[in-house]
Amino acid sequence: EMDLRYLQSLGILSPGDVQVMIRMQPQHRSMVTLHWSSLAASKGVKKAEAPSQVQGLLTARLLQVSQSQEEIVDTLALPVPFAYYHILSVMVIVNLGMWAYRMALTES
Repeated sequence: EMDLRYLQSLGILSPGDVQVMIRMQPQHRSMVTLHWSSLAASKGVKKAEAPSQVQGLLTARLLQVSQSQEEIVDTLALPVPFAYYHILSVMVIVNLGMWAYRMALTES
């Protein structure tokens, strides 16, 4: 909340924006911030009368950031503890590797 108040003191966020952000769940704040940045980028491109390719490049970059954020949220929401998830992933990869090796050695 202190970070939001700091952004308000800088004039980046309005008091209404701060109240909205405080009421929402913390994991959703980054998504809303990303949406606001896409709106600002779109208005900036129009105001600067930049070529249409610039809008496409900005949109592509923002979509990459959005996908990364969603992947992080999904990983943190796993019902399995983080360390166990990675141990399980390694076990599956090793198991698949051993199967592939064994199948490569069999004659059929």
